[in-house]
Amino acid sequence: MQSVAPVNQLRVLLELAPAPGMRVKQLCYKNDGGRFDQANTTLKLVNRADYHVSFDCTPPSTVELAELRITNLPGHTPLQLPLESRQDSGSSCHACTWRAELPTSKKNTRLNIEFDLNIQEFGCVTVPVQAKAYEEWDKALAHGSRLRYVQYIFKRTSDCVVLASSAYFGLP
Repeated sequence: MQSVAPVNQLRVLLELAPAPGMRVKQLCYKNDGGRFDQANTTLKLVNRADYHVSFDCTPPSTVELAELRITNLPGHTPLQLPLESRQDSGSSCHACTWRAELPTSKKNTRLNIEFDLNIQEFGCVTVPVQAKAYEEWDKALAHGSRLRYVQYIFKRTSDCVVLASSAYFGLP
């Protein structure tokens, strides 16, 4: 019997979309340069809104636990995400609906959101998102590039899992 080599690289595509019925139909993101700690890119979210969140993993993977944390929001309690999963020969998709109870961001502030995924036979990966929360009526939500997905590449060494790269992909 031939043994299977362990997976040393994992690609995760994060897709976030407003749930049906929202006035905002498409999420936007913008490049902030190096002004903030977590990232150069900011995702624009509506506070008190429902989002469809999905994690597409290649190669196909089993997510044992998913949790959302906002690391720079005092008093925020981590939220366990109830994922529904499906798998085909090339990838797996793990999805849920998330109710974003976020405070409206003040000027020059961002929220550091982290999705922690415990992936069977790979390890724990942290999918970071820098976000700004707006009221649904705010016209600034539509400024920027329209989000298709964010791609994250994770690599596993003998003793840890690291985020090797991330990139935002927009719609035309």
